[in-house]
Amino acid sequence: MFHKNNLRFKGFSLLELMVYVAILSTVLIVVGVMFGQFLLLKTEAEISEGFYKDASRVLTDFVSTGNESDLVDDPVPGESGAGLSLDEGAVVYELLNGNLLKNGSRLNSDLTKVESLVYKNLADSPSSTP
Repeated sequence: MFHKNNLRFKGFSLLELMVYVAILSTVLIVVGVMFGQFLLLKTEAEISEGFYKDASRVLTDFVSTGNESDLVDDPVPGESGAGLSLDEGAVVYELLNGNLLKNGSRLNSDLTKVESLVYKNLADSPSSTP
């Protein structure tokens, strides 16, 4: 009744299907891991770029404000402090909840958290300020 020569439909054996599924699974896992690593590196690059932009903006602000200022009120000469006050309080830098503030306005972005900051007045005495 059943003859081997009369088979019209040829298919895959179970072993062949298992090998194909294993190869496909391996390829998908490798691609998924590579995509995950790419996203991680992209996120790290964005954070790093945000940090450098914040640092550049803050340093530029410090330099320009320092050049325009005539007097450092706080910290007193020879001392260190957590805040910086210039020109009789006209400009105040302070650290609040991980944010660097200048006269109450935030200088850093959401990607950057400032954990500690110390200002040191390098002047010898109050009379040494020009």
